[in-house]
Amino acid sequence: MFVDLRARLRNIDVAAAVGAIRECGGVVMDGRGYPLRIGVWSVERVGSVVASLDETLARIAVEGGSG
Repeated sequence: MFVDLRARLRNIDVAAAVGAIRECGGVVMDGRGYPLRIGVWSVERVGSVVASLDETLARIAVEGGSG
């Protein structure tokens, strides 16, 4: 889990974890449910990140548990 109370989570802060989750067959998406697309060539702010080995659970998290 990544938590940044300052709301300044950066791509370089999560890049290794995103790669590991994807290698294990998991999904990583942004807070709107779209696949998270990040690079490491420049530092960029990342919004909400949802990651799970189960895509259904990830979608439920994106929807705020209402699904």
